[in-house]
Amino acid sequence: MDEEKVKNKISPRERQRGLKYVLYDGMMFQTMFNLSSGSVITAFALLMGASNLVIGLLAAAPFLANIFQIPAVVLVEKVRKRRLIVILASLINRAWLLVFAVIPLIFMHRGLSILAAGVFFAGIAAAFSACSWSSWIRDLVPDEIRGHFFSKRLMWSYILAMPVFLAAGRFVDFWQAKFPAQPALGYSIVFLLAFGFGVGSILALRAIPDIPMEKAAEKVSLLRMIVPPFKSDNFKKMLKFTTLWALSFNFAVPFFTVYMLKRMGLPLGTVIFFLVINQLFYISFLGIWGKLTDKFSNKSVMGVSGIFLLICVIAWPFTTLPEIYAATFPLLILIHILKGVAVAGVSIASFNIAFKLAPPADATKYLAVNGALASVGMGIGPILGGILADVLDLMELSLVFRWLPSEQARAVYLLNFKGLDFLFFIAFILGFYALSCLSHVQEKGEVSKKVVYREFLSETRRVIRNLSNMGAFYSLVYFPIQL
Repeated sequence: MDEEKVKNKISPRERQRGLKYVLYDGMMFQTMFNLSSGSVITAFALLMGASNLVIGLLAAAPFLANIFQIPAVVLVEKVRKRRLIVILASLINRAWLLVFAVIPLIFMHRGLSILAAGVFFAGIAAAFSACSWSSWIRDLVPDEIRGHFFSKRLMWSYILAMPVFLAAGRFVDFWQAKFPAQPALGYSIVFLLAFGFGVGSILALRAIPDIPMEKAAEKVSLLRMIVPPFKSDNFKKMLKFTTLWALSFNFAVPFFTVYMLKRMGLPLGTVIFFLVINQLFYISFLGIWGKLTDKFSNKSVMGVSGIFLLICVIAWPFTTLPEIYAATFPLLILIHILKGVAVAGVSIASFNIAFKLAPPADATKYLAVNGALASVGMGIGPILGGILADVLDLMELSLVFRWLPSEQARAVYLLNFKGLDFLFFIAFILGFYALSCLSHVQEKGEVSKKVVYREFLSETRRVIRNLSNMGAFYSLVYFPIQL
């Protein structure tokens, strides 16, 4: 396809107007996503009595549904009306939010089944929408401004989403305190609010100009898409790492919210506060990691940021010894800060390494297979984690230091593993094995982890020094734009 020929089919004025509405769509979509996934869905399911396995299934459903991006490629190439596909798929996706909203009113006795089915089918619709959207917006946004534009879109999306997300968490806590007889209705209002932002996203999508696709040189075949990546020995090793890393990452991460809500007994508003801290540091460190991937190899950056993420996972069992103690909240803050920093590096490096190792002529096929296997890993991980978590709930391992020569023996827990703590430890081991598989992948520009670590600390200190000047507030606001 001649990309320039495609892009010249709309006027500069239409393009500028379209870019403005792409920003609006990002802001509306991210807010809707925050209000209708992750911690909100988990807390809603726990209120209805969900087991660890059900939580795992809810976490897995969107990723398993994401595999439908592969047949979505065939649909896009056949229909060739990308805006139409995006809008219709988005309407189906948003409609499920109305179903979630009426669960406390009509379907409470079957709420978990309807919620799980809804998350999965909404995920399928989202997969078709995302596939078509990526191709459509790629033709709309010029190459020379693409990086800056999507950084700006990300920044404005979180500027709106984070305060609304915090307010929603506080509202749910307020509702449950005020109306303890009907605690689930607070979630209904949050889902209705999410639906409103979802409709705003669709209205923005309608205002973006549709760009006709050029006629494809050859018909798209699923077999032709799947086979080539497995014929490349180096890319096949990368696919093994991608699948194992996705599995180990999602083996435990969906249960962080469960841990805070059930084990620690924290209100949803407090849990969302920690998640917002995580998102703030994720945004702030995208630029630093992006610079390091340009300077060194993606593999080297993945090695360092991956270790950071594994440290976050293994730190969770120490937030309770065996219950909440003085260091719990400082440790939770440190975990969410480091997790935001680590996920920023992992997301950039894992995407870029696949992009770099894929042959330019077949990049779409290679990236589609890589994304599908990542989705499989991220779908299987929480299901296995949920099954194992229910078994591990019956186990406990403690290491206690006791001071006996006194009137009252004093005991200090040095280690206390029970339930989900074992799950986090297993995820830590799986993650290390996945990183060892990465060492077999070949990429130009590899350096030792120490070099990347020193450069990362240098860049971080420079940013902190900038923030400590008189213009700290300005820098804090402007830094995400610079990304």
